[in-house]
Amino acid sequence: MPEKPKPEGKKEIVTMTVSDMAEYISKALDIVAKINELKTAAQTKQDYQELTKLYQQLEKIYEGKEGQELEPWLAQQYEKQIDILRDACGFELESGEVGITGIDGKDYPVPTQEEIAVLVVENREFIEKKKEQGFTKLLLVPFGMKLEYLIHAYKDVITRHKETNKLFATKKDQNDQNEDLVPLDLDKDQPVWTWDEYEDADVNGKLVYYPDKFDEEGHQGKTKTELLKESGGWNILLIEDMPNIPETDPKTVGGRTQIDAFGNAMEKFLSGKEVPTPKEYLSFLDHEEAYQGEQGMSPEDQLMYAISHLEETNQVIDDYQGNGKISYQVGAYFPSSGDVPNAYWDRDDRRANLHGGGVDNRHDVCGVRSAVRIKKS
Repeated sequence: MPEKPKPEGKKEIVTMTVSDMAEYISKALDIVAKINELKTAAQTKQDYQELTKLYQQLEKIYEGKEGQELEPWLAQQYEKQIDILRDACGFELESGEVGITGIDGKDYPVPTQEEIAVLVVENREFIEKKKEQGFTKLLLVPFGMKLEYLIHAYKDVITRHKETNKLFATKKDQNDQNEDLVPLDLDKDQPVWTWDEYEDADVNGKLVYYPDKFDEEGHQGKTKTELLKESGGWNILLIEDMPNIPETDPKTVGGRTQIDAFGNAMEKFLSGKEVPTPKEYLSFLDHEEAYQGEQGMSPEDQLMYAISHLEETNQVIDDYQGNGKISYQVGAYFPSSGDVPNAYWDRDDRRANLHGGGVDNRHDVCGVRSAVRIKKS
């Protein structure tokens, strides 16, 4: 997200009552006492994790950030995401917290509501704008874990839905209660097919994230290891809840036209052609004002959206032989092969596919889904 200029003029003065001050001091003293006690007795990994939490709580009190609450439209979605991460995916740490172990071997508990609320406040103006444009779906993405493990979780979720007769194609209109659900067949031996290029690519750096351009030498993308050091193990996203990328006739919401497969919102980026390439999608997101702050999704983002939508509706996403499109994940790039990831449901092979394609390819069955990352401003 682009940095916003610091406002000029008078600074807002935050006042605190005597009772509030006394409460904050009391909390701080309690935490300091717990830290001192635990520092002496700490022996296990869980003890040191608890120490880290206590220090973080103390820092929040010092910064005046304790007690921030997530707005109701986000808080409800947060609880659903936690349920999916725990119950559907099994992403728990030894401590019992919802969380993951990153490829760096460190544990990353899922961000709390309070932590996300602080980030929302820091980026309020931007988030309100994107909300008006239709970015209302919250995703908590376990980005830092090994991609292979997230793929396995997706396989398990798909298999369980089929076993309980709850695996359906994507409806054309999610709000149409009269539209019938179409059951899908499944290859139970291979519910998710994965292109060989993905194997350990996030661990060994063959897959890079958030490139500025699709170029083997000058992409400016970062590896997962680098991003873990910068921003931790979780992506907090807002996306359009759009399981079918539109083919044509995109809607305009809040002054922003949805990105459709025929590029109606991006004519000047198409080099005289009708169907955009991944390279043109990336350039468009980077340069068009109404889309500033958006990024292409990564394979991890894509998988978490697929899992969430399946858990919430019993429907797959990107059913390109039905109502959807194959989706490019232009937030990631394989420099050595010159390809971008893509994903879709394949009715012929009865499975989900994680594949890739060239950055200059033009296919009218493909499109892009973008996302807004909520992070420190």
